[in-house]
Amino acid sequence: MLLIYDRVVARYYPTDDAPFRGRLPDVQPDFAAAREDFLYHLADDKHRADDTLRAYWTDLDDLLWWAEKRGKVVLRLTHDDLRSYLTLQRRRGYSHGTIRRRLTAFRGFYSFLLREGTIAEVPTAGLIVRARTSTRGKRDA
Repeated sequence: MLLIYDRVVARYYPTDDAPFRGRLPDVQPDFAAAREDFLYHLADDKHRADDTLRAYWTDLDDLLWWAEKRGKVVLRLTHDDLRSYLTLQRRRGYSHGTIRRRLTAFRGFYSFLLREGTIAEVPTAGLIVRARTSTRGKRDA
């Protein structure tokens, strides 16, 4: 299996022997291959920035571990599963921007899989991230 960090963006991704990153686990190999194909597509065909690729890799990696913890397969997650994941992100205090970027990464990933014929429907359809409303700093008119 080719890994995204063995090519163009090698300087940004942790390698198997990096001291801060353990050996990449052999969980959900179909997901791992699909993620690499998606990131190569973004790098080669869409010319996405290296920082975007790194962020998407991390976002998809986080989704993988969330799914693993719950005994789910990333390629078979449902709309409700992803909504639960995003709700957890909000409860953990992730910023609105981070949650939006993660949803954008997931939309792109699942749309790519649909085009490739790997999945039959996109589980991100209809998911939105609402901005938190804040009254801090606002005065009554």
